Parts: sequence; C-alpha cells; structure tokens
Amino acid sequence: MSHVLAIVATARLATPEATEFLRVLAALRALDRGVELVETGDGVGALTGEPDLTPDGERYFEALVEDGVAPAPAGDLAARIEQAYDVLVLANPSRTGVPPLVRWDAVRGLPDAALHAITAARFVRR
Repeated sequence: MSHVLAIVATARLATPEATEFLRVLAALRALDRGVELVETGDGVGALTGEPDLTPDGERYFEALVEDGVAPAPAGDLAARIEQAYDVLVLANPSRTGVPPLVRWDAVRGLPDAALHAITAARFVRR
C-alpha cells in the first residue's frame, strides 16, 4: 500500500489546525496507513527542532514518532509527491489559497469511527 505524504509548510504549530493535522496523521497510522512527514518552506525545522505544539498536538506527535514517523526535510518534494498515494498539507496561514485535502478514495473502506474522525477534521474531500 502506498503512503500519505504529510507536508508541514508553516512554523505555527500551536494552533487548532496543526493539532487536527497531527491527529489525522496519528489516526491514519493507527489504521496501518503509511505516513511520511516532511517539512518545507516556513515549516523547515518546525518539527525537527523544538516544536511548539498544543498539549494534544504534543501527544499526537509523540505517538507518530513512537510509531516510526519521524519528520524530515522535504528534499525533492516533487518526487515525494509523485510517489505518494495522497498528500496532506499543513499550509502557512499567511499564504492565500485553498488547502489541499485528502481524496475520499484514499480513505474509503476505513472503519466508520476512523472515517468520522478524519472527516470531522475537515481534511477530506469527495
């Protein structure tokens, strides 16, 4: 099974949006979905340094690290995106645009509780 590429593109991690982003990633890992976590743009060093997270964000991040999901610099981001099954982005809120979302077919077939958690985070589009 291919993995989900999770891109952190902001340094602001002590936010509800960042906490939900990490919660969704932890939920995907709990369901044995592959997750690759990378930093790019303003997000470089946000997680690989000393992350400033909410208490829940810290808990989700620790769960990801314990499960082997270690953040890394994006490097060749285009190649990583090409290899990923789907892409999640924690975008920089100071930039304009509509944030990318998980395609529904990427999560279809997951247990109802997992689908509810992921869709409640508003990271899924049909």
